[in-house]
Amino acid sequence: MVFGDSLSSGYNLANDEGWVEDVQRAADAARLNLVVINESIPGETTAGGLARIPSILKKVNPDLVIVALGANDGLRGLPPNQMEHNLLAIFEAIAVHGGKAVHIGIELPRNYGRSYIRAFRQAQDRVAEQTKVPYLPFLLHPIALNEALFQADGHHPTAEAQPILAAYVTQWLTEAWPAAIAK
Repeated sequence: MVFGDSLSSGYNLANDEGWVEDVQRAADAARLNLVVINESIPGETTAGGLARIPSILKKVNPDLVIVALGANDGLRGLPPNQMEHNLLAIFEAIAVHGGKAVHIGIELPRNYGRSYIRAFRQAQDRVAEQTKVPYLPFLLHPIALNEALFQADGHHPTAEAQPILAAYVTQWLTEAWPAAIAK
């Protein structure tokens, strides 16, 4: 299950154009025993995710949760320590439920200032260190420097970027948690 925000929900794209759906298509083509459920919501913050996670875990009962939250906390200028606390609580809820988790982080645009960007990154890094879950620090890494792969808002990837993100996440997931894609 992918538990994220607009970067994972396929914001402003057709229903089947997001990277999460591309991961499912790749798994199907490779005949892997993998069902990907997308529980991502545009605009979701870590506080919203924390409020939703108990009911989502009950409803979906996932084997693996890919937590990809935090971008909206940063874009809204929320305190990084608040995001850190919320993420730790989300990972704790997943563990208590008996599920496995991985963490996908995000970088902020440079106009947020060095000290805030540094604090934001350090908060995500501390969550990874404390939870010991596999951690991909920056979802948008393979497309970050290519403006043509972003929508007009400069934040959300285009449909053309989605397969690139799917390949990046799938490769990382294969290395981080190979049991997730076992045949």
